[in-house]
Amino acid sequence: MYITFGKPKSIHDLNTASYQLSKPRRIDIPMIMIDDEEVPKLGDIRHHGFNLSHFKEIEQIDSVNGFEIVLCDIRGIGKKFHSKFEGAHVISEIRRVYPFKVIIAYSAYTFDPTYNKYFKLADDIIKKDLDIDEWVERLDNAIELSINPVYKWEKIKLFLQTQKISPLDLVKLEDEYVRLFEKKLKIGSFPSKKVKNNLNEETKQVLQSFVTSVIFKLIF
Repeated sequence: MYITFGKPKSIHDLNTASYQLSKPRRIDIPMIMIDDEEVPKLGDIRHHGFNLSHFKEIEQIDSVNGFEIVLCDIRGIGKKFHSKFEGAHVISEIRRVYPFKVIIAYSAYTFDPTYNKYFKLADDIIKKDLDIDEWVERLDNAIELSINPVYKWEKIKLFLQTQKISPLDLVKLEDEYVRLFEKKLKIGSFPSKKVKNNLNEETKQVLQSFVTSVIFKLIF
């Protein structure tokens, strides 16, 4: 049992038009596509103004740190991780380290049900043979998610709940997050030192990565 003074802010307080961020230009949202093969529509996607980089392999998860949206192929990547699930395993690792990123699984193949738990970690699943109009629509949708403060918090909250954070600290973190949008506070104020002292190192690192993401740049 714990006592709070005043009414803490809830993430639902941001479900109003006044706290929605303006949609950025496509070029302002860095994306990475991890695919061991050449991507036929890569040029077309870039011609539509998307800031899309192409990596043929990934050896360290922090290679995606500077990207807001990650498109990950399933077959033929992630060899250094030595998992039979290849890119699906890479998706799970990215979600673990960067729970707030928008992740898109994509492939030209179909997979057996053992892959389902990995696909559930992705925000979208795309077939490689989509025409350019649908690619544009799906990437625009991904950008919308990347700047949606409510959606981003729900992802962070799921992570925090796995870290055995006390209910009080979770309420405080949500309150501080919402107030960042309401009062345009300094990024360094989240999380507050008082709450931060109660967090483990993994949680601190995730939150530190979170506050350097594009959504905070758009706030300020």
